[in-house]
Amino acid sequence: MDSANVKEKLKVVVEKIKANKNIQIVIVVAICVIAVVVYFAASGTKKKKTETQGSVSTATELESALSAIKGAGKTKVMISYDGEGSVVPAETVNSSSTVTTKDGVVTEKTVENKNTILVSSGGNSGAVILERKPPEIIGIIVIAEGAGDPSVAVKLIRAVQTVTGASADKITVFEME
Repeated sequence: MDSANVKEKLKVVVEKIKANKNIQIVIVVAICVIAVVVYFAASGTKKKKTETQGSVSTATELESALSAIKGAGKTKVMISYDGEGSVVPAETVNSSSTVTTKDGVVTEKTVENKNTILVSSGGNSGAVILERKPPEIIGIIVIAEGAGDPSVAVKLIRAVQTVTGASADKITVFEME
């Protein structure tokens, strides 16, 4: 294609956009969504580093916190996850509707296209992530020197529930030898 042909086709596309208010609104909304996502993605880079440390970091931090509970003594923690979690990418949604009338019957057809929003930085590109969903916790084992005391065991379970959000039936506490 030569540049005159490209310019002509671009003019046609611009005229179609000017003529259709719905397309204009979709474009403005998409630009706003991209701007907001890029803003939050840039402001959340420090948080992402700590999130990628994963379950080993969580278990180590939990061991340290549980050891500080009166009567718990030395502790070990193991957390078992179901899968690796998931991510929700930012997407633009373009939809168009056509209405046709044939023999007195009105038919409306809507077509929807979703496109993942990509951002490039430093030569690398990737999807903009709106949300990271952690993996589901299958179970947690806490082994503590003071777990033989029922009141300490209850405190350990409550502490683990508070940190992980896991229900009590997924947490088992054992006394360390």
